[in-house]
Amino acid sequence: YSTRKTVPRSSRLGRDGPEVLRKKSWWRRKGIFWTCCHPLELFKRIWHLLCHRSLLLHTAMPCFVGAAILFYGLYDPKWNYLPGHASIAWWLNFCGRQVVLLDLARAWQWLFIDKFVLGTRAAVRCIGPLLTLCLIQARGWPFTVAAWGFFDLIFLEGSSPFERHWLYFTPFALYSSTAGVGGESNDSGSYLLQSDYYVRLLLSMMLSGFATAAKRTAVAMYFGRRTFVEFKPRLERLLKDVVLVTEMAALAEEAEIAAAEDEQQKMLAARNLSRGVLSDKGSSKVNFLGDVHWSNRPRRSKADAQKLRS
Repeated sequence: YSTRKTVPRSSRLGRDGPEVLRKKSWWRRKGIFWTCCHPLELFKRIWHLLCHRSLLLHTAMPCFVGAAILFYGLYDPKWNYLPGHASIAWWLNFCGRQVVLLDLARAWQWLFIDKFVLGTRAAVRCIGPLLTLCLIQARGWPFTVAAWGFFDLIFLEGSSPFERHWLYFTPFALYSSTAGVGGESNDSGSYLLQSDYYVRLLLSMMLSGFATAAKRTAVAMYFGRRTFVEFKPRLERLLKDVVLVTEMAALAEEAEIAAAEDEQQKMLAARNLSRGVLSDKGSSKVNFLGDVHWSNRPRRSKADAQKLRS
C-alpha cells in the first residue's frame, strides 16, 4: 500500500508536455547531424572553448599587447644577439599569430572529428570506413600538428601583404609593411616567412601527423584481425555453451511448472476427498506429468450393479 499521491495522466501530460515535445522534435529524432551540429549548440560549445579552453585570451592577447607596447612605447627594440634583424615586437606578433592558428587547428579537430566523424553516422557513408578509422586514430596531437602546419602554409608563409601582417589594411603602423615608428620598417621579420627552413618545418609537421595516423591505423587493423582470428573459435564455443545452458534452464523451468501443477492437483484431490465430494472430472483419475491417466476406482461386480439398479 502506497501513501504517495497519484497524479492524473492528463496532469502529467500537461506538466511534461513541453519537455516531451522538446525531446521528440525533428532534429532530435531524425537528424543525428543536427543533434551534434545544431547552430545554437555549436555557438554554445565555441563560446565555452573560447572562454575556458582556448589559448587566445591567455597567450595570444598578451603577445599582441606586448608587441604594441614595445612598438609604440619603446620604439621597437631588437635583439642583437639573435641572427637576422627581426624586432621583438615582430616576434611577439608572430607568436600570437601562431597561437591563433593552433587554436584554429584544435577547433577544426573538435568540429570535424569529435562532432562529424564520432558524432554522426554520415561520416562512414560519405568518406568510407577506412578513412573514418584513420581520422579516428589521428585524433589528438597528430591531427592537431598536421592541421597547424597546413594552416601555417596557407596563412603564415609567403611574401604577400596578408601573410606578412594579417591587419595590413588597417591604419596602424604596427601592422604596416611600409614604415614604422621613426621611419623604420615594421617588416623586419618577413624574411623568415620566405625561408626554406620554415617551409621544411611546416612540411615536417604535416608529414609527422600523417605518418603517425597511418601507423596507428595499421596497428589497429593488424591487432583487430589478430584478435578476430584468435578469439573467433573461443567465442563460437562460448556461444554454444551459452545456448546449451539456456536450453537446460528452460527445461528446468518447464519441469518446475509441471511439478507445481501436479502438486496443486494432488492438493485439490485430497481436499475434495476430505469433504466427501467427487470432482466433476472424477477424483479417481491419477495424472502423471499431464500425459498418462489411469483410474484407481475399484470395479463393481454384476451383483452390486443390479442392487444399485433396483
